[in-house]
Amino acid sequence: MQPSPATSAPKLPTTVVVAFLCATLVFVAAARLGGMPPSPGMTGQLTEAPEASRLLRFADAPDGSVRIIDAATGEDVAIVAPGTNHFLRGLMRGLNRARKSDQVSYDVPFLLQRWPNNRLVLIDTHDGVALDLMAYGQTNAASFEPYLKRSEGGQAQ
Repeated sequence: MQPSPATSAPKLPTTVVVAFLCATLVFVAAARLGGMPPSPGMTGQLTEAPEASRLLRFADAPDGSVRIIDAATGEDVAIVAPGTNHFLRGLMRGLNRARKSDQVSYDVPFLLQRWPNNRLVLIDTHDGVALDLMAYGQTNAASFEPYLKRSEGGQAQ
């Protein structure tokens, strides 16, 4: 039985799409087999250890500020004044809302890491969700950089 003209796919567009997909697969395979490295955005993140990391807790203060606390020492790292650093406030509000719905204590820290490729990653230690802060833009990611642990020489560890 022959398919009716109304139910069969047009031959030319189907052929073009299939040819394009095949060409894409051939080019990717040739690049990978030819020794092309993975995307620069992921280089180092998969095979190397982070350059710096710090366990942090974020707590809302009664005056509307956000306290950033070193989870290892309990010391304040910074206090973000009300009306400032909107990205940090919004991100942490969303993450803490998800934690509240899971009935997770605010005492469970987040892990902030900087990788050799200069990516900043915030990991929720409760569920392992990792957020590449660069996905939100360079300026927003840079707002977390000051909260990495500092050595006596002033360099992030």
